[in-house]
Amino acid sequence: MSLQGRGALRALLGALSLLAGVVVLAFFLFRVIPGDAARAQLGPTASEESVRALRHDLGLGRPVWEQFTSLIGGLVRGDMGVSSFNRQPVAPQILPRFSITATIGLQAGLIALVVSYGLNLLAWLRPAAGRCVLPLVRAGVLLPVFFTTVFAAVLLGIFFPSLSLSAGSAESGPFTQIVPSLLASLYPVAVMTTVLREKVLTASNSSWTRAARATGMAPLAVFHRALLGPSLVSWLAVWVNQISLVFFSAMVLEVILSIPGTGDLLLTAVQRRDYPVLQGLLIVNAVFFAALAAAGDIFYQQFDPRVRS
Repeated sequence: MSLQGRGALRALLGALSLLAGVVVLAFFLFRVIPGDAARAQLGPTASEESVRALRHDLGLGRPVWEQFTSLIGGLVRGDMGVSSFNRQPVAPQILPRFSITATIGLQAGLIALVVSYGLNLLAWLRPAAGRCVLPLVRAGVLLPVFFTTVFAAVLLGIFFPSLSLSAGSAESGPFTQIVPSLLASLYPVAVMTTVLREKVLTASNSSWTRAARATGMAPLAVFHRALLGPSLVSWLAVWVNQISLVFFSAMVLEVILSIPGTGDLLLTAVQRRDYPVLQGLLIVNAVFFAALAAAGDIFYQQFDPRVRS
């Protein structure tokens, strides 16, 4: 097996081990630690008959090892159990909502990537404009996402009162689909722009860059060949790390803007003490982020030879 193949295999095994750890944690967190999980979900005023019925539905009367193997078998089949609140399968409740959160998060990540590149290109080609714009962008690091979200929602409510911000609702259109993504991208744009700017300034002082400019190479070519190339790995590494924060921001946005995504479902499940749904949310997010971590590791091994071994 080639060196790159072994690196990819290690990344996949690392992702699988991370996922296995999360599954074990989710099982003990929602099945074992609460003690009588059925009583915890139904509350102290529930009748014993209701508690026994829920305990039977959740399979809590079986040995722990049997419950765990049943959970693993269900996950392999795509079965995450049944909600203790509405007795409906968990997977159909989570996956459509997770697709909304994923759409917002991935769009926000793409926006952050494109905007941070464009702002640094502008600062290189038009230094005066860069000196005006970049300080404002860096200020985005100081603004929490809920502040910018509420402020933007108020402005949109004043100037566009008929506009629905609930992505995924019947009234929503392409514009409302992109608004939450724009809001979620504000902090990553500030971070990625700042990181790339520092790398570009460092690379601009290199002897190769000075030689390229002295030979008459066009500024656009200098930016892409001498400045962006050496900065690419660090810049994209920051982008991969920001994706998890973007998804957290997206979940906050969903609660604030009443978007039917996983943030809204998480809050509802916590209020209802719906442990099967909480367990399913944890596992679905773990699958996504484990895959993201594996993709990031494979990317580093492809583009940065220093991590190859």
